[in-house]
Parts: sequence; structure tokens; C-alpha cells
Amino acid sequence: MRTAIVTQLTNNFTYGGELLLKSLFYYNKIDLDIVVLIDDDFDQQDRITAITDRVKFHVVDKKFYEPCMKHFKGNREWTINPAHRFDIFTLPYDRVLYLDSDMLIVDSIAGLLNCTHDFAAAPYTSRISIGSLQQTFTSFETHLFNAGVMCISKKYLNTGMRDELIAICMSGEWSGNQSIFNTYFRQSAKLLPGMYNATTEGLTEHRFNNAKIYHFVGHKKVWDEGNLFDRFDQSIRWSAGIQLLIKLMRIYKQHHKLLFC
Repeated sequence: MRTAIVTQLTNNFTYGGELLLKSLFYYNKIDLDIVVLIDDDFDQQDRITAITDRVKFHVVDKKFYEPCMKHFKGNREWTINPAHRFDIFTLPYDRVLYLDSDMLIVDSIAGLLNCTHDFAAAPYTSRISIGSLQQTFTSFETHLFNAGVMCISKKYLNTGMRDELIAICMSGEWSGNQSIFNTYFRQSAKLLPGMYNATTEGLTEHRFNNAKIYHFVGHKKVWDEGNLFDRFDQSIRWSAGIQLLIKLMRIYKQHHKLLFC
């Protein structure tokens, strides 16, 4: 069975990809293809191939997805067309594990690599309630899962699936591709343990202590210059709390020194 680990990079997000891949290989023995989705203007290939020779770059056809861009609205200004991620479903593999490029892996993710579900992702936050699970999800913006980690089987890896996601995109306005993935997969998605996608916005003491993957969601990133207020959005500071974020910054700095110095 052909399996690949997939991520997506832009020129101004290359460090995040380096952090993800360096930490992935540090804690895991990987003999799979690493597929990196890029635009045709990406010019940082050497920084990624220096990490591993298993990398295969997949250039997304930007023109193909141009009609989708006007359907992404909301309070986030996108520097990349969120629909480009639909290209994951065209990759010639039997299974893919997608990982966002703003993640730090801090332990073995063997359980994730051995996932056998047709589609699986971690809950949107660790605080997801029984009430949320029982909702009818009539709102397209209701998120059951965070799309930063997705396990996808051959059942969905085809151009027809990509076209269905495009059709959903063209049917309305969306805050991002995560809303579209949730709209399509909300009934069939299997939920992974939260330790495989510990988002900063959903961080609790328990999730912090058990995390195998930390996910630095938000506009600001932990590797940005400055202090804690420059590295985490206000909403994340409110939800996670300053004390947990200070601990997380320590872990990040330890791994930056371990992996890059």
C-alpha cells in the first residue's frame, strides 16, 4: 500500500515546514514519501530537501482554483487560496496523512501513521461537548474537527472527491477550507485522540501534558519575533491562558535548539 505524509508550504511559511519535518523525523522512523504542496513561485526547495531525500514537490495549478478564491470571506485575509488544499485528494496514493505546516511533533505518532479509517481527524477542541456532537450541523460553519491533521484513505483520493469539494466551495461563502471539509465529512469522520492535534486555542493542562503534536493555530506564530503577545493571538491567550502558553514557548525553544542548532 502506497502511503504519503503531506503538508503545504509557501515561501513565507518555510520555517514552519522545517520545524514540522525535523521534529517528525526526530521522533519517528519514516520510510514514506513526503509530499509538499507548493505554488509555482515557491523557491525554498533546498531548505526542505536538506532535511530528507524522501520529499516530492507537488505544484498546485493556481489557475484551476481561481474561481474558488472569491468564496472565502470572513475576518482572515488569506495569502494563499484555501482551495489549493483540495489537491490532496488527487495524489496517487492509497492513503495520505495530512499535517499542517505550523506544527511541532514531540513524540512518536505511530498510532496516527497506522490509522485505518477512511477519513479521520481530531476534534476541533478538547472542550467539544456532547451537545456539540448531537447538533444537526445545519450551519456550514459548525466545526466537528480541526483539519490540520487528516487521515484519508483511497476511498476519497480521486478527482471526483476534489470536484465535490469545489462544488461545495462554489455554493456559498466560507471562512476557510476547514468549513468545507467539515461540511462534507461531518457525518462520516472518525475522531482521533486529541493528543494528535493539540491546538493552541483548545489547550488545557491535560491536553498540554498528553500532546504528541502541538498545533500553533492563529495569525501569529510561536516562532515570530518578540514576546508572548507577539507570538499568540489574543483569542488564544484568553482561551489557553498565559501560564500554559509560557510552558509551550519553553517546549518550542527547546526543540528549536535541538533541531536547528
